[in-house]
Amino acid sequence: MLIKYGASAPSNPKVKPPASKAKAATIVAPKAKVNERLIPKEYVLQIMDNGHYRPITDEEFDLLKQELPDIAQLFEDEDKIEQLQIPQIDESAPIMYHWEKVSRRMMTNLMKNAKAWIFNEPVVPEKLGINDYFDIIKNPMDFGTIDKKLKHHEYLNMQSFLSDVELVFENCLNYNGEQSQVSQMCREVQEEYNKQCEQLQVGFYITDTDA
Repeated sequence: MLIKYGASAPSNPKVKPPASKAKAATIVAPKAKVNERLIPKEYVLQIMDNGHYRPITDEEFDLLKQELPDIAQLFEDEDKIEQLQIPQIDESAPIMYHWEKVSRRMMTNLMKNAKAWIFNEPVVPEKLGINDYFDIIKNPMDFGTIDKKLKHHEYLNMQSFLSDVELVFENCLNYNGEQSQVSQMCREVQEEYNKQCEQLQVGFYITDTDA
């Protein structure tokens, strides 16, 4: 911290200079605090591959140009990137979170709910004695599967994650009916989910993109 504000270390830190030759410390005014979120940064186009980011290949960029030409054009024309306007951010606003981080936090909180244990693993009809389950539920989903998909970055955006969570509740209510004990447990977890969604709308800035 001292060096950052203008101090310099002696050639031999273990040897202290005589008191008579000591120089008065130079007072340097601290630098003004800069909001790093507002500083333009250079970006490299990358892709997630087996859990790790790597630079995109020419073939993958050609595919991007076919599927999302407007986005690809930004990386072909530097002038277009320079013309992009940095949005004004309220200094009192909470820090920006990437949607995957928000989704993982939501999933962790949901699975901590005392009634959520019924959703932690895939339904095994034979084990539960409900052999007609897959006759009624065509798209099974559970919290354990969602959690694994998040960890392996299988969701393209937050909406696809939320759709899977809502599918868990929908399946439960459709199979068990509105008045069953299992459905009542489902409603309690669903209420917690709805509260978290409301908090997201007012408490987070989510960067959500398919690219």
